[in-house]
Amino acid sequence: MSIIEWLLWLLFLLFFGISSSTGSAPAPSEATVQPSPGDTVRIDTVIESVEPLILESYPMQLQLNVTGYQSNGCDYPVQVEQAMDGNNIIVRIFIEMPLAVTCPAVIVPYDATIPIDGSFTGGSYTIIVNNVTTQVDFAPTAPTATPFGVPTGANLIVEEVVPGAQSAAPATIIVQISGYFEDACDLPIMVSQTRDGNTFIISLSREIPPNVRCAAGPTPFTIDVTLSEQLMEGPHTVIVNGVSVEFIVP
Repeated sequence: MSIIEWLLWLLFLLFFGISSSTGSAPAPSEATVQPSPGDTVRIDTVIESVEPLILESYPMQLQLNVTGYQSNGCDYPVQVEQAMDGNNIIVRIFIEMPLAVTCPAVIVPYDATIPIDGSFTGGSYTIIVNNVTTQVDFAPTAPTATPFGVPTGANLIVEEVVPGAQSAAPATIIVQISGYFEDACDLPIMVSQTRDGNTFIISLSREIPPNVRCAAGPTPFTIDVTLSEQLMEGPHTVIVNGVSVEFIVP
């Protein structure tokens, strides 16, 4: 091969090698993001009504009777979160479900009694439950003191509530309540109860004289309370100082 032929061959290789290497690269395809199996979404319950219910105790306690519906037919547990922001009581009710699940196109009624954390001694509060806002006004003054003291549920902690039917429907219900006092004062427990539909609300309190200093507890207690009315068959709820238990009369 002559020098001229060798130079022509070298130029040929250089030309075609550069042309192939400078060709346009294919554009990257757009990635499709798929939800992972662990991804979830919160679906708020649609709230139709919120009824505040002040319990007969001091400091006062609050329950909310809430009605509405779930906007889909998926069977996931309803969750409740609540928070206090100044004089605002904020409650969120929702279900949490996997993002990839398809639900039946039906609505599911929702009706619940929600105990609000903490206690109240007076004032006006705004209650916000999902998309519904209402107001509640507590008595501005404490209950009238008796010669023995002021009725109070403070330092009385309810741990367990066990309703038991003593007969067939119409049934007499005895509720066994256990817990403890944070002090060691030997004072009688005062009991009051009200009824709202299928819900019985029991308030336990004691009268602590203002000049008495109690020794440190805890002091356990157990008390049986008979509901004021006999009950027919079906589901019922009893709430004792904010502790809620559902039961069924067979």
